[in-house]
Amino acid sequence: MLQNQAQIKMNHLDYLLIGVAVFAGSVALSNFNLSFTNLIWIALCGLSLYYAFDGKKATGKDFVVIIVLLVCTLIALKNLEPYVAMVKLLFGAESVPAQIFYSIPIIGNLWAYAIAIIPFAAVQILEIYVQILEGNRESLKVTIAKLKAESTQGNPDPNLDKRIVDLEKKYNDFVLNTLMKFYWYRNVAYIIDAGLVLWFYPPIVGGWGELYWGWPTLDMWDFPNIALSIVILFLFEQLVALYLWLKNVDTYFVKG
Repeated sequence: MLQNQAQIKMNHLDYLLIGVAVFAGSVALSNFNLSFTNLIWIALCGLSLYYAFDGKKATGKDFVVIIVLLVCTLIALKNLEPYVAMVKLLFGAESVPAQIFYSIPIIGNLWAYAIAIIPFAAVQILEIYVQILEGNRESLKVTIAKLKAESTQGNPDPNLDKRIVDLEKKYNDFVLNTLMKFYWYRNVAYIIDAGLVLWFYPPIVGGWGELYWGWPTLDMWDFPNIALSIVILFLFEQLVALYLWLKNVDTYFVKG
């Protein structure tokens, strides 16, 4: 791998990526903390270095991919906040899980994030896994081939042992069945995610408690929260789909 990288000369875009990484790293280290802003700078530094030294000449597509991944990171961080709030509400700083994480060096004060990342990651994976399956050209090819085969093939040989036939069918249908299951899992994940997001970013100024006084008037709707909720719930999946498309499509971009 290293030998192959050495044989590939870097182009001007690679050097531009290195410059971006140095700048982003400098900004992050100048006031190092775990704020949203600094995490984005750190992510920009890491992604730029990766695409500069990945053994391939950088292209315009690499910059588009970096922007897409950065926006995905920012949305994910905003989406994580409701899960952190839920963990703090359920456990509290004096709970056993909180005390366990408090005892761990460095991440002790981030105990709520350490716990919240588990359900958050599970929900996000369920939401985007369909996109990953559909965006994987090999998996998609197998699924399409199976569907075409079903339309042209007759019944299996009646002389074959039924158990073998069932096993062969299960093997051939694995990708398709997995995709169908995750369509259902994704709907459940969206309900959970939407509930937490709308609870943490209520669409009504003053929170859901204002509904006690009746249906809110136009000036009571919190339009920034509504816009943020829509972005969190729907844009992340679309950006994942865009990222997978960029990974699969090279003909639309000129090589550097």
